[in-house]
Amino acid sequence: MSVAALSLANLFYIGRRIVGTVQARADVRRVAQTFNILAVDRATILQADALPGADFEDNLQIATATNAALTAIVTRDTAGFTASPILVWSPAELLIQLANARAS
Repeated sequence: MSVAALSLANLFYIGRRIVGTVQARADVRRVAQTFNILAVDRATILQADALPGADFEDNLQIATATNAALTAIVTRDTAGFTASPILVWSPAELLIQLANARAS
């Protein structure tokens, strides 16, 4: 499983207000140690800018996932990814996919 580098910045930004800086940093480290981190470079930014979606951050997630040839994007905001060429799952849908994979 992978996560865009951009998501780690978001995790820290939101987390520090909820759980404090020390815990937010620990959470970022845990994610960085657990998941493959996908880079967001100039080409990814330009690719995101060319996408039709109105939310640039969502477009960055789509471009990052596309460049990494991922199967799906998992997000709470599935409505922001209607133009995604990649499957988009809510966290609940991911859990269903994982349960089905284990049952197979």
